[in-house]
Amino acid sequence: MRVNRSTAVVILGISLRIATAFSAPPAPGLLRRFRAPSHATRILAAPHLRGGDSSVDEMDSAPARKTKVIKGVREIADNFDAFILDQYGVLHNGQEALPNALECFNELLERGKKLVVLSNTSRRAKDASAKLPKMGFDVTRTFGLVCSGEEAYKNMNQHRRGQKVLWLTWAARVETDGRALTNFLDGLDLTLADVEDADFILCHGSDTIQGAGDPVLTEYQHSGDMSKYKETLEIAFKRGIPMLCANPDVRAKMPGGDFGHMPGGIAQLYEDMGGAVTWFGKPHTQHFDASVRLLNAGHEGEELRVCHVGDSLQHDIEGANSADLDCLLIGGGIHAEDLGLEDGGEGVLKSATVAKLQGKHDIHATYACRAFCW
Repeated sequence: MRVNRSTAVVILGISLRIATAFSAPPAPGLLRRFRAPSHATRILAAPHLRGGDSSVDEMDSAPARKTKVIKGVREIADNFDAFILDQYGVLHNGQEALPNALECFNELLERGKKLVVLSNTSRRAKDASAKLPKMGFDVTRTFGLVCSGEEAYKNMNQHRRGQKVLWLTWAARVETDGRALTNFLDGLDLTLADVEDADFILCHGSDTIQGAGDPVLTEYQHSGDMSKYKETLEIAFKRGIPMLCANPDVRAKMPGGDFGHMPGGIAQLYEDMGGAVTWFGKPHTQHFDASVRLLNAGHEGEELRVCHVGDSLQHDIEGANSADLDCLLIGGGIHAEDLGLEDGGEGVLKSATVAKLQGKHDIHATYACRAFCW
C-alpha cells in the first residue's frame, strides 16, 4: 500500500508499528507455526563468512533438507504473500544498494507482496529506517522494520532506567551518521560509568569503550585485537555484572570488502569467561515472530505464506528454521567466499557448494540464490 507522507511521519509510523508488533499478542490463526529454538535463552553468535550470480545448476541433495537453487526471486514470488528481508548482504552493503536488490525489492512491491525488514543492526529502528530511503528503498511501502538495537533499547527502558552503564559502542565517524550512533542512550536516564561502578554493560559497538571519562578507542573492529576489552571484561566478570548485546553478529563484510569484527564477538568473549549475556536479534524466534505480526497487521483470511530472505546461515536461516518459516539463502553475502562468489553475488552458485556449506553447519535453507535479484 503506497502512502505519501513526510519522512518524519513515515519514521514515526514505522516506529509505532514496531512497538505494536512486540507488545500485541498474535492474532489467532494468523501466525505461522512457531517453535522455540534449541537456544531459546540466548542467541548463538557463530562466526560469519560472507556473498550470488547469473547462472546456477540444479541441486542434487542436502544432508537434512533439499535446497532448491534458483536464478532469481521471480521463480518463487508466487509461492508467498510476504517476505521478511535482511538488510546487510541482501539489500545493501552498509553504504549503497547491492546490484539488482532495488529492482527485486520494487518488483515484489508491484506484485502486492508485503515486506518487512529484519536486521541485527544495533541502531534504533527509526535511524535504520531513515537510512534505507537514501539508498533508494521506499520504506513507506513496507510494513516496518524490526532490529536488535530497538529491542535492546526497549529492554533498557523497561528494566534499566536510572542505572549506571559501561557503554561499548561505535566512534562517531561522520557528523550525520555519528549522531544516529551516539544518541542511542537518549531518553533512558542512564549514567555512563567505568567498569568498577557500572550496573551493567551495553555491548552496542566494537571500536570504543565509553565509561565516565574520555572514550577509549580499541580498533577491534578492524584488527580483531581484543586486548583493550579483556581486562575490562575480567573486572566485570569478577563483579558479576550482566551484559546486553545489541548486535549478535561476530563478523560482517564491510563496504570495502574486508571483514569487520562486530559486537557479538565481544559478547561471546564475555560469555566464554562465564559472564551473563542477554542477546537481542536473529536467530532468536521472538524477532521473526514480531516480523510476522507486522505483516499480519490488518490482515484477515487465510494464514499468510511468508518467506525470510537472508545471507547468514547462523542467524537468518537457523532463525527462520526455528520459526518454521520458508527461507531463501543469498549466496553473495557473508558466505560469498565459501560459495565461490564475488561480493554482491557475481559468479556461479553451484548446488554442490551450497550443499557442502550447509552440511558443514547442519543448517539448510528452502531455497538458495546468488543474490537478491529478480
